[in-house]
Amino acid sequence: GTMSSKRGGAGTKDSPRPLTILVLGDDGVGKSSLISTFVSRHFSDVPGIMTRVRLPPDPENHCLTTIVDSQGGDQALIGAMQSSGDFNSSDSFNELLKSVGGPDSSSPTRPSAASTKPPLPLSGMEHVDCIVLVYALDKQETFYRLESHWLPLIERCYSGELPVIIAGNKMDTFQIGSSHHPTAGTSVLMDEQTLARSRQQIVSLMQRFRFVRQCIKCSAKNLVRIDEVFLKAQQSVLYPFSPLYDLVAGQITPKCQKAFGRIFRIYDQDHDGLLSNVELDTFQYQTFHVPLVERDLTGWKKVVNKHNPTPTEKVIQDGKFTVPGFLAIFDVFISQNRLDVPWRVLRRFGYDDDLNLQIPEKVTSAQQQDGWRLSTSARQFLAALFHQFDSDSDGLLSPEDVGEIFKIVPDPALPPWHPVRGESIFYGCYSIPKESMPTTHPPAVGSSFPGSPNSDEQQLGSASFLGTSGITIISGAGPDAAAPPSTPHQPTGSMDMMSDDSFPMMTRPLNYLEWMSHWHTISAIAPEATRAELFRLGHIETRGKSKGKAKRRSARRKATAAAALSPASSPKLGAQDSASTTSSTAAPDWTLPSYEIRVLMLGSKGCGKSSLVRMLSGDADDGSSSSGDATTATGATPTSRPVSSSAFVKMKRKVADMSSKKKSDEAEELVVHLIFTEVPESEDHMKDLASLLAGTSKSNTCFFDLVVLGFDCGKDDDASFSYARKMEKELLTDEVRRVFVGTKCDGLTSKSQVIAVAREHCEELDLEPPLLSSSAVTDNKEQQRQRTERAEEMLIHLCQCTRVATGVEPLKKSKPHEEQKRMEAARRRKMIWLGGLVSVSVAVAVGVGVLWTGMAGKAAADNGRRTAGSGFGWLSSILGFGGRGGSATATAEASSGATAVK
Repeated sequence: GTMSSKRGGAGTKDSPRPLTILVLGDDGVGKSSLISTFVSRHFSDVPGIMTRVRLPPDPENHCLTTIVDSQGGDQALIGAMQSSGDFNSSDSFNELLKSVGGPDSSSPTRPSAASTKPPLPLSGMEHVDCIVLVYALDKQETFYRLESHWLPLIERCYSGELPVIIAGNKMDTFQIGSSHHPTAGTSVLMDEQTLARSRQQIVSLMQRFRFVRQCIKCSAKNLVRIDEVFLKAQQSVLYPFSPLYDLVAGQITPKCQKAFGRIFRIYDQDHDGLLSNVELDTFQYQTFHVPLVERDLTGWKKVVNKHNPTPTEKVIQDGKFTVPGFLAIFDVFISQNRLDVPWRVLRRFGYDDDLNLQIPEKVTSAQQQDGWRLSTSARQFLAALFHQFDSDSDGLLSPEDVGEIFKIVPDPALPPWHPVRGESIFYGCYSIPKESMPTTHPPAVGSSFPGSPNSDEQQLGSASFLGTSGITIISGAGPDAAAPPSTPHQPTGSMDMMSDDSFPMMTRPLNYLEWMSHWHTISAIAPEATRAELFRLGHIETRGKSKGKAKRRSARRKATAAAALSPASSPKLGAQDSASTTSSTAAPDWTLPSYEIRVLMLGSKGCGKSSLVRMLSGDADDGSSSSGDATTATGATPTSRPVSSSAFVKMKRKVADMSSKKKSDEAEELVVHLIFTEVPESEDHMKDLASLLAGTSKSNTCFFDLVVLGFDCGKDDDASFSYARKMEKELLTDEVRRVFVGTKCDGLTSKSQVIAVAREHCEELDLEPPLLSSSAVTDNKEQQRQRTERAEEMLIHLCQCTRVATGVEPLKKSKPHEEQKRMEAARRRKMIWLGGLVSVSVAVAVGVGVLWTGMAGKAAADNGRRTAGSGFGWLSSILGFGGRGGSATATAEASSGATAVK
């Protein structure tokens, strides 16, 4: 058992972090003098016992530091363990001393507990953040007791998790000389050999006790390096060492490698796997607000090249930093005990003290979540990842390539659609990706996952002075400060994605469209989790960019696409004809405009909708069930909960001529990703679906563009179609697009009773006739080709029903009475326009008449011949109430009025 200790971490301006430093050591080594001199800036020969001192708030580190003095500290530590239940009360004090290597209680050199001074109260021992362990430089036995007594005791009490700063006090009592026999009251002279032996002893001490962060020689009497002792104690808490570096392996920890690997990707703007001088300068300025000068870049390249342990690991390539080179920079800072630099970087990018990435709220907010889709910048980022990690440039991502992409995410470093991660990522979502359905029993809680990939970055030795900018090295603690021990490098190797038989990765590579289909699928199911996963991979969503920047991004994308290779063909539908349809003049897949359609699959049990989805998505039916609904090709039951699958298809649209604003004969190719969500027939799922479509569901839902209502044409009765009509009536409004699809149509004609009823229903609603499909599997190549062509035709038909993009023709009718409603709406708009025109005309006429009548009335009043009601005579003429006489009278009056004016 061990006593508790608080973890480090930087506070904030509004919430400073409390920090407690415990000072321990033998009697007479100067513990109280060290604290007194640090606080009062004055040395006192007989300082008072400063049990607890609280320092003023530190505005730079945002912490509140409390220093705890100790008397009889070893007794207090044991008492604290007893009070906390971490130490058996039956164990004696002497037994504990023996267990930690201390002398027996009968020894005349019994530790400070033999002092008559009372030990420190237990309240100062339970919760501390750091320990300053003091020994006297003029008493060699106090140094030996660090190793034999104090450090083993601290290790026992705090499990080696508490950082320790060793302070060698009374530096003023010795000097470096050739030879001298000291006498009482004079300074001790030490030769170079003795000094070197002392340094070796300190290094040996730090190698044995890994929690010792630094050894500092100081003088309370002369105020030499007193501030540094407590500053390093603060920094050891605020900037913890163990999350960054593994002293046993002699390298940066795997979690730290993941964190810096993600930061590397954020600034690798051209996605070439290298950081150029410009990209590194951008990182430097945004992190430290100091530009990176040329001499610093040159100096860093020399250092990382010099300390490259193996020639196989390139740290500089084409004058740019690789990932191992970027990690080597921070390895240098760690070796120089400048832990504040890597921690400033990590906290700047959202990592906590355990190196867990904190996802910002703006990334996971539910704003517009139901209709959220992959943004343009997200698609460009995913396309860049595909090309960057396509190791052999064949247009395919191998399982190893996929592992490299996800090696920077927390363990298990697997894609989000993998069954191991899918259970947690898609928890609470309406559906789950088909790829996330486990093929074996999931591991028990606490079981190990496949090992995460680790880079082969090597440990660097001590560094030299390179410059003064924010990312450059500064001096160490002093000539006596020991660096972390150097141990031989032990490469960890890359992750074997197939090493765990319980969780196989992928059995075949992914082409570009398949890669994007995975992301479209999970974005439809779990938009919040998808945005978080993109953030973990290094994608920072850009909003509100100027048009100029957008044009430059588009130009860069086209240039990259032109230089890239075309992806190889794939057996999956939509890509199986890639080799034949992609000629030397055809655009690569990643340059095509892409769209997404989300389709809801409904139908009665056994109607064949599962086989229909497999046919559309290009998966082979396993033939285990005639209906296709019993099992999938993986052996999992798809109807236990909603399951989503994906397919993609290429199609063409007419391009508008911007000069004439008319559609030209030129056709543009585009790709459409379709996400099919198959819903089970249970009553509970139907209730959830009803609330989903009504917009009242509380789950992490997605928005559907089209509903496919499947029915079985192979049965004699129309029960399956009646169920489809029932779902349509109960769940769908007239504003929801829908398509009826008849399955199992092998050998049937349009005269089939079920098909005839379905056609009649579609005619009544002014919908397209039902699609007819057959998902029967055959070994005949010609029939397989026809089956593939039919599936592609159906996918294009679904795209035309959703009006996926401007210029896609012909448009299919998928809303009830859509054309009739459109014509009625156009008629109403025309009537409203005409009514508005008449109203405006009348208003203008009234205004002109009033103005004209006013002028005529004024002239008549001047001649005294104005008649009552003559001011509205013009209105009677317009409305036809007056005859010619009326008009002549008005004209005569106007003429006489005009004569009178003359």
